[in-house]
Amino acid sequence: MDTKGIEDSFNKLITENPKLYEEIEIIPIDKLEFDDNICKSECKFYGKNYSCPPYSKKIDLTLWKNAIIWKWKENKFKKYRYNIALKRAHKMLYSFGYYFAFSIRDCYCNECLLCSFSNSHNMFCQNRKILSPSMQSQGIDPSKLGTGKFGIELF
Repeated sequence: MDTKGIEDSFNKLITENPKLYEEIEIIPIDKLEFDDNICKSECKFYGKNYSCPPYSKKIDLTLWKNAIIWKWKENKFKKYRYNIALKRAHKMLYSFGYYFAFSIRDCYCNECLLCSFSNSHNMFCQNRKILSPSMQSQGIDPSKLGTGKFGIELF
């Protein structure tokens, strides 16, 4: 599917889920700005979550051509709505045949009610199949995308 078709489908997703999404934008990966020191200097979760450095390894983002940046609509059910929005966006790309699409979340992972990181005997995330790295751990500063909470889908 071409970029226009994907954009149309995501606009439909926004229309069908007005409580989840505010907007989407498709941009080439090379338009993203990177800064490798975001996490260490600005986040209280540095070294305290599996989606954060030093546990979250750098990924070669140039393996993907485009990124869909979607702005998530803030509400009182923050965690659950954000994770639902992330999963729906990823599922849509997968349905278009982008089997290697990849999700990156804004900030640390909060998928589990109790993160297994706090158990010192766990060397790895117990739910690594659903874990996605933070944008910040990959050097992407969400504040440069605007205000609000963002998700990125690479395809």
